[in-house]
Amino acid sequence: MLQAAEDEAPASIDLVARGGEDIDAAEVALREVSDELRAYEGAGEDEDGDADGDADGDADGDADGRDQVVDLVPREFEALYTTWHFAPKTSERVKRRLHREFVDKFVTEIWPSTPLAALGGKTPSESVGDADLVSALAGALRVLESRCEQNLLTVDLASIRQAMQLPDPTSIVVESDDQLAMLSTGDLLRVVPGSLGDDYLVMLLNRSLLVHHSGLMFAVLTEYTGRESLQQGEDFLRAALTLADLCEVRHDRASALEWLARARQAAAGLENEFEQTLQLEMRELNLRLQDPEDPGLRDLLSRLWSDYGSKLPQLREELQALVEAVGITPPWSTDGGSVTPSGLWTPGDPTPAPEGGGEGGGEGDGAKTLWVPGQD
Repeated sequence: MLQAAEDEAPASIDLVARGGEDIDAAEVALREVSDELRAYEGAGEDEDGDADGDADGDADGDADGRDQVVDLVPREFEALYTTWHFAPKTSERVKRRLHREFVDKFVTEIWPSTPLAALGGKTPSESVGDADLVSALAGALRVLESRCEQNLLTVDLASIRQAMQLPDPTSIVVESDDQLAMLSTGDLLRVVPGSLGDDYLVMLLNRSLLVHHSGLMFAVLTEYTGRESLQQGEDFLRAALTLADLCEVRHDRASALEWLARARQAAAGLENEFEQTLQLEMRELNLRLQDPEDPGLRDLLSRLWSDYGSKLPQLREELQALVEAVGITPPWSTDGGSVTPSGLWTPGDPTPAPEGGGEGGGEGDGAKTLWVPGQD
């Protein structure tokens, strides 16, 4: 992998592989060109700070300084761990779309064509219709679901099950609080949220949030937010926010924006409405910045600048720094007005205010005081 020169680093060639004869041969070829080869100190670093990928923190590496990587990924799922490389200015929206398309290809083409030990060496596609392999195929599909869930990958299990000619799981009827409290995650997935009354649905929602299974949470929250009897208060606001997060994980940006809009509606009239609404607007900004060409981005920036920035000068400074970092032209510089040295915007006045002059000048003669939440 070629790395272009940057401000603080020279150009380089990175040798990335799982190991074995291939990487040894590649290293020999590179050494014929240059002896200046070294192990990348940060390679393989995981959450516990090791550079070897081990969970126990052992520092076992090869004698030549290369890290020994322990393969913990089943061979049939190796394709899911493909390393992606994009051009520097590729938008996050494009990255997510390509990743979404690859996951769809994996579950509909790659996995069905992969020989599995659980199926006696047959592929899932070859096992379709084999009465002796129905249970094993259903188990293999459950393993696929678990692996995707671990990696926050959303797949259409119903469509895959239909393609594999597998029957739908038998639903579980909830008859008591104790029964619902004792169900395993696998059993919770077999409960039909729409069959429950409001009380049981709230209990199921609490269980789903506890086990943190994204597919289960999405199904329960969709049912919860669809009931008019539950569409009010802080609970509905949190439900809408969680659905926005889940939609973003699913690379469904349009739905995430819709749920953020519903969350803003739910925040109206609640305690700390100003702060909560501002937080929601900033979350929307993060989403829209994934696509600098988003037509709604400029409207949102303008709204944040005028509606919230007039009350929170620090916000305007942050917005100015943000648009400069992203490399987009802000609406407040093209729609008239200017930014003062303190970061404030003066509409229709091309002359910047004196350093430290603020937005209202000095005290007296009609000077205005900026309002800050919590200040009378």
